[in-house]
Amino acid sequence: MATHHHAPGPRPRAAARRAALAASKPMTPVLRVARAGAKALAVALVLALGVVLGACTRSAPDATPEGAVRLFLERMEDAQDDAQKMRAVYTMLGPDARENLAERAQRTGRAQGRRVEPHEVLAEGRFALHFRPKRMTSKATGPGAAVVDVEGSTASERAEVRCVKEGAAWRIEPDLPEPPPIVKRGDEPAPTGKDGRPTNR
Repeated sequence: MATHHHAPGPRPRAAARRAALAASKPMTPVLRVARAGAKALAVALVLALGVVLGACTRSAPDATPEGAVRLFLERMEDAQDDAQKMRAVYTMLGPDARENLAERAQRTGRAQGRRVEPHEVLAEGRFALHFRPKRMTSKATGPGAAVVDVEGSTASERAEVRCVKEGAAWRIEPDLPEPPPIVKRGDEPAPTGKDGRPTNR
């Protein structure tokens, strides 16, 4: 009966030599591309994270008195004949100015027999500058209060704008006159003739 002999397996030394030879071979192009792609992706993620963090730490335009005045003037100029934009301009005013305009709107509404919103009585001529601002500097006048000195191209082009801080934002406090007193019908002066004597209505 014939006996079959199996060939002996690879010797341990030969297997170790083959493993060392495989480890010493240069990296294949596929592995190089994979590692290069992973490195590029990591760099892109780091750059994107830096952009996001930079955007988060960037100050708001109204975080300073000068920025608030500049933003207010830009929006005021852009808000003509646009009720929605004018409403946004109204929110940039300080509490005293908002209260003043709210009272004016209420009295105007009574006279016209309709509801008038405070932003509807905003007048461009009362708030807009008559020159192009070239330089703005602010000076603190108290806790949460400042005055912005606005300068134009000439020495005569100059204006001061009061600002107050609400939360993290600065608001504009223009010098508005007090609303006129409400004149009741019984308080109206009687009409007079040419001689200054009262006449019948």
